[in-house]
Amino acid sequence: MPDRFFKKVSDALHDFVNAPSSEASRRLIETHPELLSEECALLLESTIEEYRRHGNKEAFEALALRQTLLRQYREAGEARTVEELPATSSSKLSSGEPAQDHPVSSAHLESILNELEEPAHIASMPRRVDLCRQALQLIRREDNERLWASLKGELGISLSQTPRGEKAENLEEAILCYRQALEVRTRQAVPLEWATTMMNLGSAYRNRIQGEPAENIEEQIRCCRQALEVMTRQVMPVEWATTLMNLGSAYINRIRGDRAENIEKAIRCYRQALEFRTRRTRPVDWAITMMNLGIAYSDRIRGERTENIEEAIRCYRQALEVTTRQATPIEWATTMMNLGNAYGDRTQGEPAENVEEAIQSYRQALEVMTRHTMPAEWVKTMTNLGNAYMNRIRGERAENIKEASLCHRQALEVETPQAQDAHDQGQKP
Repeated sequence: MPDRFFKKVSDALHDFVNAPSSEASRRLIETHPELLSEECALLLESTIEEYRRHGNKEAFEALALRQTLLRQYREAGEARTVEELPATSSSKLSSGEPAQDHPVSSAHLESILNELEEPAHIASMPRRVDLCRQALQLIRREDNERLWASLKGELGISLSQTPRGEKAENLEEAILCYRQALEVRTRQAVPLEWATTMMNLGSAYRNRIQGEPAENIEEQIRCCRQALEVMTRQVMPVEWATTLMNLGSAYINRIRGDRAENIEKAIRCYRQALEFRTRRTRPVDWAITMMNLGIAYSDRIRGERTENIEEAIRCYRQALEVTTRQATPIEWATTMMNLGNAYGDRTQGEPAENVEEAIQSYRQALEVMTRHTMPAEWVKTMTNLGNAYMNRIRGERAENIKEASLCHRQALEVETPQAQDAHDQGQKP
């Protein structure tokens, strides 16, 4: 490519990539036909590849969208406005079939992708599911594999978190979406995107309702371990720490293997995560990790039982220095519940005082946990509170038994699978 023409293409492509709207894009194509040249296509492809190698997801996806728009203009044979391209048949969309007989509505696709770039939150997940489905109707895998895989991955994330629909079915579809994305996002071609998708797939298996529970946990462990072969603290520190947390939780919940060794592996995962999740730089993440570490020490089989419980209490107390009822109520209440459990198991200190600490912790947790908002946790905590009153040394024995009976009766009024387990076992979660 002659230097002068290369500069002309490069300058025009720079302006096109940074165009603020579809109308601005149209004007650029009308005034710079070199944007439709093969040389421009090659230059844009090499730029996209460079961003992909460096793991710049936002730039990669933005350029991939522009690449799709230019391809559509070339296929249309002239630089028409995006709005002039024939619209996608609404009947095709409603039937769930890709609209392959008509040119893609580029303006609609760009609008969807722009909305998907907005910050996500739980309330927006149903909308994001719809947007991903619409976008996937407007683009074929063979036209732009990267964008197709990105949309599949985003649909998986949204389905995993949406409160709409049947959770079990949503998770099955999310797993399918992640696996489809992995057909394009291979470890060899795009290692960082592959690792991120593996991490999300592991999370879906962690929450999976269908299938064999033991096998779901094994699948989660496999996904996390594979992701960690690529994710490092230096390259992807946030994802690295998150995956270690998920792996630790999988080992805590693991059904197969040696229970004592699984807990030791969980403790190692949590302590590794704390190398990045520090109290100074990421206080909330640090506190959540400390709470999980406390749970691991509460369950620990190896070592002195007395010291393990003391370590658990230290972890919970430290976490509560950061988590507050006002800022992080759910994490605060969960930590208070676990602290109550630890005091119930404590052998050091004054027995009567330990029971009082347990009762106080449970009662504080119940200020946030209600039978309507957190029914399973409420049942467990009410059951444990009843057990604490049964073991209470201070106060009138008859009054303590009456209070214990009231807690247990109230817990029995709520029917959940977790609640039934708590009733049947009479144990702490």
